Amino acid sequence: MKNLDTMLKHVKYAELSRRTFLKGALAAGGALALAGCNNESTVKTVTVTETKTVTVTEPTVPTEDAIEPIIKVPSYILADYASCVGCAICSIECSLKHYGIADMERTNIKVYGVNVNGGMVDIPILCMKCNDTPCMAVCPPKVNAISIHPTNGAILIDHDKCTVCGLCVEACAEQRTGCLSLSNDGNEVVGMCDLCDGNPACVTYCPENVLQLLAKVNPVINHARKPRSIAEDVYNFLYAVK
Repeated sequence: MKNLDTMLKHVKYAELSRRTFLKGALAAGGALALAGCNNESTVKTVTVTETKTVTVTEPTVPTEDAIEPIIKVPSYILADYASCVGCAICSIECSLKHYGIADMERTNIKVYGVNVNGGMVDIPILCMKCNDTPCMAVCPPKVNAISIHPTNGAILIDHDKCTVCGLCVEACAEQRTGCLSLSNDGNEVVGMCDLCDGNPACVTYCPENVLQLLAKVNPVINHARKPRSIAEDVYNFLYAVK
């Protein structure tokens, strides 16, 4: 992978070795391979000769109307920040899922290493599906590139409509987590989590079970904070600083 060594330099714990990382990456490939084997099938009887018939199985492709949404209520991904070890596997799996490459600049979840009192605290940051959606509020009405998924509550961006003005990036940086950014080439806004249509790759492949997919029953603005603010709380919690 292009950025494999870049990702691995952030791994500070022995148990998350290069082999562990590759295992996670290979698991993603295996999941993609298995996805094509799980379609429902229909049984069909075929006449081979006048006196003999055989039964064969044909895959059926469900219509769009027949596909039940996996997430049926507004949801978000919550992190157990104190358990994060900074392996960045979540970021890599996200970029593989959405772009087909392992690229830290094209991922909707980023892991920040924050120095607090000389110690490094790793904080995964992603879109918290804010109820008041400051990113959507500043998107020019004529552009209207940002919307909310009617079922799962994910905040989505239409890249075909987006003019990459950067207003949503600025709003998120000023008011919330700062999870939004421009891609290196400046042609795309990155960081809006679409919940992977109900099966978030970051949640599936996190080796420490840091991430959880939860129903959004209350506003999550308390979790939509800057990495440093969260890191300071985690540091105080871990080391009982009073």
